[in-house]
Amino acid sequence: MKSLLASLRDRDGGFGLISALLFMLLISAAITPLAIAGRVQVLSTAYTHERREFEILADGLTRTIYALNRHENAPLRWQRCETERYVFYVDIQDQSGLVDLNSASPQLLQFGFRALGLNETDALTAATLAERYRSPGGGDADDISGSPVDLKHAPFEDVTELADLIDAEKISMSQPQRIFTVFNKTDTVALRHVGGHLRRIIEEGRGLEFLADGAGHSSVSEVSIVRFRKGRPSGFLFQAMMERAAEEGERARMLRRTVSVMEEGDTAIPTETGPCRGVAELLTRSYDQ
Repeated sequence: MKSLLASLRDRDGGFGLISALLFMLLISAAITPLAIAGRVQVLSTAYTHERREFEILADGLTRTIYALNRHENAPLRWQRCETERYVFYVDIQDQSGLVDLNSASPQLLQFGFRALGLNETDALTAATLAERYRSPGGGDADDISGSPVDLKHAPFEDVTELADLIDAEKISMSQPQRIFTVFNKTDTVALRHVGGHLRRIIEEGRGLEFLADGAGHSSVSEVSIVRFRKGRPSGFLFQAMMERAAEEGERARMLRRTVSVMEEGDTAIPTETGPCRGVAELLTRSYDQ
């Protein structure tokens, strides 16, 4: 009889222990998602705050760098600036140094597409497509992959419209902004502001008539500011299209601006950058303070 009671007590104790363990597992299963959700919300809030903080500061930096750079003798091209906590990349691309999608001739358009890495055949096809795309009576066409294209038959409004003509597998969509623009308004590119790669393509193609010597600053430039927090693989890119004031004493206009996430090693940043100097150094060296 005693052994039977002891057995029952042991069995009840075992059931109690199992019940307690099951209860703890149920509580853990309920709490863990809440904890994860809370952590995600905290990270999301921190990301949103950091992005907004960068956007506000980059807006001010952009306006100041653009205004002060007008007095610099040399154009401010991709510079790498470093502070205690951050790494910055700063660039000002005068739009006169890029190929205008609306005013460039078919030959200059072809040079531009060659600079993007397309072969001669694909570059010729892309140039023909771009010309038809912007022309009211351009007719129908296929893209360089042979797929039908829904042509706009109106001027390009943004470089991103090239995605309608060129397969994303052919080129990275971050590259065209280093070659093309809609703000040049001429059939040339300024020697003072053209990138080395595009210039070589034009010179090798015997297109010297498209290189304008002696051109100064145009009225529109794109300012790019990239910021990476040290130890992190991604950061933020702020890009703004700035238009010079028409009259002395007036402020430059920001025509448009974008903020996006930038991964370290992105092709939008050239592999070779210059040292931090001039206006960029003056403004970023006290950024941590």
